[in-house]
Amino acid sequence: MQQMPVITASQNRLLALASANALITGITAIDSKLESVIVSVHANVAQTAFSATTDTKNAL
Repeated sequence: MQQMPVITASQNRLLALASANALITGITAIDSKLESVIVSVHANVAQTAFSATTDTKNAL
């Protein structure tokens, strides 16, 4: 019969810390990727937007 390994409190704490760090790292990676996509979209919109230099004096 095989015995189950004993996990000490410090090992358990390290496992929990590693799990939390992995979550934070994943969220940070997703956030930075999303930020780069947003910047790219804003740049594309700025290039295709019409300029606001139309004469509006006689518009009414």
